[in-house]
Amino acid sequence: MRRKLAVIAAVTMVLSGCATVKQAMEGVQPVQTVKNLQFKLTSVSNFRLSGISLSSMSSYSDLRLGDVARVASDFATERMPVQFTLNTDVRNPNTSSSGFSLVLRDLRWRLVIDTSFAVSGNVTGPLRVPEGGTSVNVPVPMELDLMKTFRGHSLKGLVNLAMAIGGVNGSASRLRLFVQPSVDGPFGAIRYPGEIEVVDKEFR
Repeated sequence: MRRKLAVIAAVTMVLSGCATVKQAMEGVQPVQTVKNLQFKLTSVSNFRLSGISLSSMSSYSDLRLGDVARVASDFATERMPVQFTLNTDVRNPNTSSSGFSLVLRDLRWRLVIDTSFAVSGNVTGPLRVPEGGTSVNVPVPMELDLMKTFRGHSLKGLVNLAMAIGGVNGSASRLRLFVQPSVDGPFGAIRYPGEIEVVDKEFR
C-alpha cells in the first residue's frame, strides 16, 4: 500500500512539474528580430566640375567663357575632376516599442554612375539611428575624375553628364551607391555580410 502511495505521489509531482514548465513556456515572449538599417539616396549638393559650381546651370551652353576655357584645359590634359556630396538617408525600421536603437559605426561604399564604377570609400561614425523609422542624413563626400570613368566621351558629353547629376535640375537618378554598413545593436557589433544597392526611388 505504501509503495502504491509513493508511486501516485511521484506521478503527481511529475504532472505538476510538467504543468509548471508548460505555464512557464506559455509566459515566454518570442525573441524579436532586429531589422536591418535601410538606405535611400536623397540629393546631390555642392557639385563642382573643374572647380566650377554647377548649381545654377543645366547644360553646356550655360557655361561662361572662362568656365569653358577651364574645362577645356582639363579635358586637354585628360582630366575632368568633380567633387560633390551625395546625401543619403538612413532609417531604423524597428518599432519605437522594440527599443532597438542602432548605431552606424562606419559605411563602406562604392559609387556607380549609369553602369560604370566611379569611386569607393568609407564614411566613419558613430551615428545613432533611433528606432521608429525617423530618417537620419549621412552626407557622403565624393571626389572623382569623370575622364577616367568615361573614357572616349566628348567634352560636351562629360559636361552634360555632370549637369544631369549636379546642375540646377540634377538628381541622383543616374547614381547607385553600394554600401556595406557596420552596426552596433542589441546583440553587439556586426558587419552586414553583403552590399546593399541604394537608389533614389525607395528605401532598401
